[in-house]
Amino acid sequence: MIRKVYLRLWGEDRYFVLARSATLHQKIDLLLQRSEPPYRRIFTHLRDAALLPEANLAQAMNAAWVHLARRAYPGERAEILLALARDPSHARLRMHSLARKYGEPSLLSSRLFMSPSQVNKIWLEGKQGWSLYCAYGRKITKRPLWFIAYQLASLTGRAHGAHRFGPVLRLLERRPYSYFELTGQLGQHWHVASRELVRRLLIYPLQGKYYPGARMVPLFLELYEDAVTRGIRIERRRWTEGKCEIGYSDGRTHAIGLTDLVGGLYDLAGALGGKDAYGFRGILRFLKGSREFTEDRLRIESGRRDIAYPLRKLIDQGLVVPQKGGKYRVVLPLETAVRFYETLLRPADPSATPRRVSLLSPAP
Repeated sequence: MIRKVYLRLWGEDRYFVLARSATLHQKIDLLLQRSEPPYRRIFTHLRDAALLPEANLAQAMNAAWVHLARRAYPGERAEILLALARDPSHARLRMHSLARKYGEPSLLSSRLFMSPSQVNKIWLEGKQGWSLYCAYGRKITKRPLWFIAYQLASLTGRAHGAHRFGPVLRLLERRPYSYFELTGQLGQHWHVASRELVRRLLIYPLQGKYYPGARMVPLFLELYEDAVTRGIRIERRRWTEGKCEIGYSDGRTHAIGLTDLVGGLYDLAGALGGKDAYGFRGILRFLKGSREFTEDRLRIESGRRDIAYPLRKLIDQGLVVPQKGGKYRVVLPLETAVRFYETLLRPADPSATPRRVSLLSPAP
């Protein structure tokens, strides 16, 4: 399975990587051709690419254009070729529009159009349906589609419809919207909905607009709306042997390992792309050595004024529980899991900024 995950990842990431470094593109391509690929090194190269600027966008767009060149009309071809020569960024937007028009699957799933922090994720269909896979070196985490739908449906129910995942997706299926356009349409801010949907590859930002994941959104909506209609909620969380078993009101269960849960928080923070949304990295570094804390202390450690969302996520994932007197308790030691991701995401030289990779080597 690990090889299948990385081969599919590379199919979706190759133009994204090429847009940042032809050298990294060549390295990953050669590593995946080995009989026993070094997956930890491949993951590191993908992460290195996510931290680089798009200094090689024109070459990546030219390579991606191969998928559409024969299908496009002469006028469309002329427009794209002119944009490739003058403005690769505009060419990307037009190429994405043509990919949507012609339903080109290889481009619609390409990370060339998506957030750098999603470079380690793919959707795969197995015998039990679709699942979202996240790669961290040799470690692969798996989230079934039904489980993601249940998670967001239970969040919608608990928030009394405040997180309107369904309406967001239905609006985006009609046409792309900017953040402020969606806020106006929904009558509320949608920070939570956007981050939850982006990190699961259900929507993605492209030059100021948000687009739906063409393949997965219809499948997700069917499960999500059914779960909302049935009032699906989380009924219990039970820790056994380092795994948290989540039980839902209809009897379905799913177990997640501690390392996977902590990885989900780093993912939510955008740590793979070098970000720290909501101060999650500071929070987790603090919690790995603490068993009790207050909200004020967590606010200091996070460096943020508002920590309602990260605190809610910690509680939702069963990692902390509220106690009397405004205190919270860490349910189980987080040191090993936090150290794993800190080590995995640490730059080669912690004192230096991400290294610029030479762009002189040609792409394979």
